[in-house]
Amino acid sequence: MPLFLVPGSFEAELGLGSLRSWIFLFSMVPLSVLMTWVYNNSARSTLSAVLIRYSGNLCGALLPETDRVAALELAFLSLAALAAVLGWGARRLTRQSALSGAGKRLGSAGSPEAAGPHSP
Repeated sequence: MPLFLVPGSFEAELGLGSLRSWIFLFSMVPLSVLMTWVYNNSARSTLSAVLIRYSGNLCGALLPETDRVAALELAFLSLAALAAVLGWGARRLTRQSALSGAGKRLGSAGSPEAAGPHSP
């Protein structure tokens, strides 16, 4: 069940269809880009993604809950996601570079174990 329909949840308090609910929904895109970028560029650390999520929740608890603050949050997230994509490239948002390097070490059976611990 969507949290917008659960009484007492943060999302329900935004009001389904309100300006703040739309800003909240649109902010999920840049937040997802940032979390993906950090996760993939921190040796796939789940803790890094959790800390980003926690910092967003902390800011939400410390800042006033207004449409203006929500719009500024969306703008900040969008600029940060854009900087990550433009500064480091969209290829860093995927594990493709890590997978291509691992493919060179695969043995004949197609697994890293088949290559042995001292294989080039």
